[in-house]
Amino acid sequence: MIWTKDIVAAWIEEAVETAKALAGDGPAGYRSYWPDIVRKHREGDYAPTNTNLGRRTVSQEALDNFDQVQRWMSRLRRKTAKAIWWWAAGASDRYIGRRQRIDHKTVKRHRERAFRSIARVLNENAEK
Repeated sequence: MIWTKDIVAAWIEEAVETAKALAGDGPAGYRSYWPDIVRKHREGDYAPTNTNLGRRTVSQEALDNFDQVQRWMSRLRRKTAKAIWWWAAGASDRYIGRRQRIDHKTVKRHRERAFRSIARVLNENAEK
């Protein structure tokens, strides 16, 4: 497989989705799999409001890809890795730029450079 910046970006987006699936709702230890308590019985709404009573299942392949993406991210500068993770989670370049106090165009340039760098290293390692 030849790695491109677009493939790297897709893998990172998939890793964020995997992380969301593993995280669950709320802090660990405060999670309940019981249905919500119905407090408005006069309205006749007795159906549980939370129909997703468990974690989403994650495939072994998705977990393996997640681990690989984490290794990629650990080799980047912390600020760049955070910006990429935020982007993959759906944050806009303007939002990321405000958080990191840099221009939104610089955010995109750093992200693209990181994607190309990761793809180049992966391609070099595949040739060996």
